[in-house]
Amino acid sequence: MSNSIDKFLENVARHDITSLEIINALQKMMIDESDTVRIEYILENGKESFDVPSLSHIIRRLERIDKNIRNIVADGEMQAYVVTQDGVRRQLINVKRFTPNEITITDDIISKSLYTRENLRGEKSTFIDIDISKQVEEYKYDFTHVQIKKLFIDGYDYDFSSGTKYENILKHLHAKVKKYKEQESIVCVKPRSRNITRDFKIVDISEDGYLLDNGSGQNLSYTESIDGDVVITRSVNVGSKFSVGKNTLWSVSDIDKSTGYVRFKAVYGLEQVSVGDVIKIDIEDEFGTIVPVELHSSEPFILFIKPINQRWITADDWGSCNVYVKPDVQVEEKINNLRGSSSKKDVYVKPNAPSLEAKNLQVKLINSHRINQFETKVREKYAEKENVKSQIEIIDKSIVKLKDEMGSTVDKNLREKLQKSIDENYKQRKNLVSTFYSLVNDILTYTRDSEEFKPKYRIRGFFAIPDPTVYNGVSYDIIKFECQYRYLRTDNTESNVETIDYILPSGEKLKAYYSNWNTLPMNQREKIYNLATGSYEWKSENELDADSINPNQVDIPISKNEYVEIRVRSISEAGYPTVINMSEWSSPVIVEFPQHLVDTSSKIFEGIGDDNMLTMIEKELTSIGVYDHLSDSHTSGEKMFHHSARNISTDYFTDGENKQKSVMQILDELKRTIDSIESRYGIKNSPLQISLLDSNEEKIVNIENNDHVKIFAGYYKNENESNSKGSIIQKTYYLSIRNPKSIDAELLSYVPGFNTPVTDDMSGYVHDEKTFPYRRYDFPSIGFKTDTEGEHRLPFGSPQMKGQFIYQRSRDLALQESIVEKWKKSTTGMSATEKELNKERKELNFGDYPTTGKPETQFIAKIVDGKLVEGSGYLTDFCFHKDHPLFKNISGVDSEHKSTIKDIIAKSVQSASFKSNSTKSIIGESSKIGFHHDDRYLVGKDTCGAYVYLSPQNPKAISTNTNIYNKGLIINNSEIRIPIIFECRMTDYYGDGSQGEGRVNGEDGVKNVVYEKVIGFDLIQKFIDDIFSFDITIKMKYQED
Repeated sequence: MSNSIDKFLENVARHDITSLEIINALQKMMIDESDTVRIEYILENGKESFDVPSLSHIIRRLERIDKNIRNIVADGEMQAYVVTQDGVRRQLINVKRFTPNEITITDDIISKSLYTRENLRGEKSTFIDIDISKQVEEYKYDFTHVQIKKLFIDGYDYDFSSGTKYENILKHLHAKVKKYKEQESIVCVKPRSRNITRDFKIVDISEDGYLLDNGSGQNLSYTESIDGDVVITRSVNVGSKFSVGKNTLWSVSDIDKSTGYVRFKAVYGLEQVSVGDVIKIDIEDEFGTIVPVELHSSEPFILFIKPINQRWITADDWGSCNVYVKPDVQVEEKINNLRGSSSKKDVYVKPNAPSLEAKNLQVKLINSHRINQFETKVREKYAEKENVKSQIEIIDKSIVKLKDEMGSTVDKNLREKLQKSIDENYKQRKNLVSTFYSLVNDILTYTRDSEEFKPKYRIRGFFAIPDPTVYNGVSYDIIKFECQYRYLRTDNTESNVETIDYILPSGEKLKAYYSNWNTLPMNQREKIYNLATGSYEWKSENELDADSINPNQVDIPISKNEYVEIRVRSISEAGYPTVINMSEWSSPVIVEFPQHLVDTSSKIFEGIGDDNMLTMIEKELTSIGVYDHLSDSHTSGEKMFHHSARNISTDYFTDGENKQKSVMQILDELKRTIDSIESRYGIKNSPLQISLLDSNEEKIVNIENNDHVKIFAGYYKNENESNSKGSIIQKTYYLSIRNPKSIDAELLSYVPGFNTPVTDDMSGYVHDEKTFPYRRYDFPSIGFKTDTEGEHRLPFGSPQMKGQFIYQRSRDLALQESIVEKWKKSTTGMSATEKELNKERKELNFGDYPTTGKPETQFIAKIVDGKLVEGSGYLTDFCFHKDHPLFKNISGVDSEHKSTIKDIIAKSVQSASFKSNSTKSIIGESSKIGFHHDDRYLVGKDTCGAYVYLSPQNPKAISTNTNIYNKGLIINNSEIRIPIIFECRMTDYYGDGSQGEGRVNGEDGVKNVVYEKVIGFDLIQKFIDDIFSFDITIKMKYQED
């Protein structure tokens, strides 16, 4: 209540101050000599002011006006003038009265100069030209326009002679009570064509000047013929200019009238003349003396003309009657022919009705040139806005998902990671909302300017002109059409008819109905003169001429969501224009605005207001910190938590920095203390979390004990972006071993020891010795990036080492099927040579590839006794392309080169582990567990396949770092990640050159193939009896089916 009273008193005080200010200003207006007085008044949100003229300023302006009026009408002054507000004098110009002589218009003159002209609406008018050159000789340089007045008199019966004053004619008409009408207009005069006699011969040259002869004796006159019938004689005067030769101009400086000698001065040029030479007078001025006057069929009129000077000032009155124009019958017929009207009068002939077809009427956009640029800008902004809006929606969904995940997990580290992601999402969302608001404002700016670029649509089309109507043997054509249209409701019904009340002169009040029909102006058909027949004929319409506006074309405005009903009827030439013979209306056609033309810019603007309101609300919520609170809230089960413990303060402070601790910090300290006590006394041991991550280190799946995880690595053809033949695709996954709690988790080794390879004699196996023969950790090889000596062995594997906390198993989870085997081949019955060869092949894992019956191929390398032959090798299931990089610069047959060839083969031949038709891995004595980068250049089905292997950085990365059987690697609130590599090669390097796709599976005719490999792992955690075992199968397919 107190606020209301304070507000009221404040308003009263403000009004009182403003009233006093106005009273003071009114007093100042009466006495102040300045031009204006400023009045200030106080508003609720500040001061405003305005200026009013002072009384002395008004008096001074009135005195100046009075003085100017007296000066204009003052007698005896040669020149009148007015004085402006700043004291400058402006002279007034006197205009001479224009009183031309009588001009008689004969039928011959009218017929000769008769012509038609179209106005801006396409309507035709008939004109004659009237020559006033003799009457305006003294005005010829002073005007380019004239004002004409036509006086039309009903029942004309008085013979006004040319020269009767306009005022006298009006007095006579008033005395006789004659009805008349006046029509005034301003027209531009047309210049006359001029023929000037201007040759002068020099007959003498003396000190007195030049004596000239115009051809008829020594004379300084010349004649001018205008339009061939008006001849004017003119004289050479001082200032007249003469052309001398081609490049010289002289001007007359003096004329001795007693002797006729003329003196000249050069304007430009250096040419000289002699007696007998001819010079020409140079006439540059032209003036208009032709007045175009419109004729009205069967309507005589009296014509008055007065000129308008170059300052657009005319004479005071119209002067005398100049011309009485009354077209005779022949002239009227010519006028009708030129206008396209008919002389066939007083005949009732009903013309044929036109037929409208909906298919011939289409809705067209007519101002695309104006809206294209506008639409481009709006669409760009709209696309940006929608993109940002989509990003905001994605972030909102991400926030909901992250909060749901945080509400369903008890993993502290994961919760912290999720909360960090939520905070980052809210921060990104805030920036996007700001961008969204800016884009909405840009579009709103375009909305305010959009009226200029609003799309305009028209219903456009044509209808056929009906055939002429024959009556009493005479054919009557259609002269024009009348078109009407009205707008309907969406259900095709007529809108309500408006009523208007009006009062008659008698005082009677009537209710009138205003029709919903609108009339479309239509062009009249045109008549042209046929020289062959000597008569006027209707011009054929040409709908293909883009510059012609046809009388049978329709152009009706329409807007989106409108329905327009259209009808047309014909008008016959019979009796036109005295009698209007019209047909019945055509059957109406309804045109609907097509949906595909609905302006997308309008759609853009329809929702922009909501977007603007939304962003304003978003900004207000952000400014008061609502989103800061929301970012800290989440739901767990059915419980909504508005804040996390890390954002709630306590009264405890940190040591040293003396900062307030959060509830989370206090709880963490207490939990660590409790966990330490429990771990120390064996009360509790934290179970580990095992999961598989993708190449971006994002979780794919959580792994439980005895799980068999299956992963699809994608389509080879899609992964092979360059589509290069023989390409090797490598996919990296990560095995995550994580303890999310602060309680110690300890990983033990199945085979305790240190830096010693696992053997096959069960030496040192202390955990579950019964199953060791089935697990056989001595079979698989590990793909250490560097071995114990720090050397890089890949693509060759290293044996598993004692003391590892994770081992790769050689059988599946059930310990039934082998998933890793060693390459073996029986040597029973072999000769010593064959055994040596087998040993070499065993080392190289090369196999036996017979060449008998195999074709020699130009792009296959050939090795004979250790010597490389450039091409024409045998195309087997395993062979080398001649492009293989390691073959370069190798030649000769000595042992050094033989061993080099042997090394090439060793690096290129695959282990059976990669075979495409098996999920198991078979490790040969070469221990090759992956592809060499030069394996791309191999050809044949035994060169295609897949590998999978564990690839830690070095043996230490997976070691317990102790040889004591009951001690291992302790993990406390931390994580270990070990890479798993999957490599796949599904096409060989078949074909000449480096281009092409190669052969799928290294064979002809294969369209699709699937490779998959299995790898199994075992872990042992202290205080947990079961061995944690799981298998992973990774599969890749060449392409989608």
